[in-house]
Amino acid sequence: MKLPKLRVSSDSRILETETGTPFFYLADTVWCMFQRMTYQECDLYFQTRAAQSFNAFQVVALSEEDGLRTANRYNHLPFVDLDPARPVEEYWLHIDRVIALAEEAGLYTALLPTWGDKFNKKWGIGPEIFTPANAGAYGAWIAQRYKDRAIIWTMGGDRALDTDEHRQIVRNMAEGVRSVVGQSQLITFHPAGGTSSSNWVQDEAWLDFHMLQSGHTGLDNANWEMISHDRALSPTRPVMDGEPNYENHPVMSTRGGRWAPTGYWFTQHDVRKTAWRSALSGACGYTYGCHDIWQCYEPGVTPPKNFARTCWREAIELPGAQQVRHVKQWMQQIGLPARIEAAAMTIGAGDLSPAEMPIAGRASDGRFAFIYLPCTGSYEFDLSTLVAPTRCTWISPVTGDVLEQHTINGKTMEVDNDGPLDLLLLVE
Repeated sequence: MKLPKLRVSSDSRILETETGTPFFYLADTVWCMFQRMTYQECDLYFQTRAAQSFNAFQVVALSEEDGLRTANRYNHLPFVDLDPARPVEEYWLHIDRVIALAEEAGLYTALLPTWGDKFNKKWGIGPEIFTPANAGAYGAWIAQRYKDRAIIWTMGGDRALDTDEHRQIVRNMAEGVRSVVGQSQLITFHPAGGTSSSNWVQDEAWLDFHMLQSGHTGLDNANWEMISHDRALSPTRPVMDGEPNYENHPVMSTRGGRWAPTGYWFTQHDVRKTAWRSALSGACGYTYGCHDIWQCYEPGVTPPKNFARTCWREAIELPGAQQVRHVKQWMQQIGLPARIEAAAMTIGAGDLSPAEMPIAGRASDGRFAFIYLPCTGSYEFDLSTLVAPTRCTWISPVTGDVLEQHTINGKTMEVDNDGPLDLLLLVE
């Protein structure tokens, strides 16, 4: 299957295909696939995710799990003697085949040329092999290999750019890619937890759209505020949350300066919250993640990192992965063509905690708004910025189905949600 090329829309708010069709990026994270899955396992993964309406997956060429010195499933390493100028062809042929397989299933590859520990071993395994002197050549080499594939290039790799050298490495690698692909493929940046690409590369000419990582520390991280912040920057770029709360991931704490589990786990509800809150804040897409899948955890084959507890073959059917399709469905059906932007519609929002905070996304022309209620309770909304609201449709974020409809009279609306757990409203 030949997938259409992607580009940034003329208003720099969303992604679209080369023919101008709005494209809502819905990705899964499977960072260690190239290292830890066989070709047949990749096929199972792609067929499952395609059936679940995903259209992209995020993966890294040089795995964070000692990817330079621990071989892939076919016993191949990426380089001879850790030298990026001496690639091992058999290792890269496996990646070639897997990327082609993804395209056949209808998925774009959001490809990190390297994990961040290969140039900034602030934590992790490393070793650091990239320098300003060799990063550009590696970027150009890997871009030449995949310039005709459906690739979204993703620089960084869960790292801050702590020094001028780090910034130069990333710049040179990105410019190496750009020198080969021109504007035919998009480039973004995957940052460290709790930050956005805007923290590190806002002024870089090679950056097409922003990616943030709202992360795995704490519940109800305000990704909607991060997205609104990035949408307000100049130059204007599309924005998405590229690493939110992962389903089946332990909720982590940084108390005492250490990243440690709290004893709680992120659930399908947490996935729905981050997905709808980001989409209704004007995000151009969303990345789902599962703790067991990013590391391709399989008992007896890979060690469980940070308390992974479910084999990836089972985890690909977790409920959150089944439910994020409805975000894409509703955004493409009614949202993206009209452009969604965050709107302050909740009356008394200052009295609500982050866990209770509804998020409203209004069409740029004021014809309609989506309002996401993260939990049960009573709410009041100001509809005065909508053109002529007459109807409210209740939608299940779990199934995507319409539950009921109500007539609206006046410029305010009261909602008493005594169940289900969370709810989506379409006001028009």
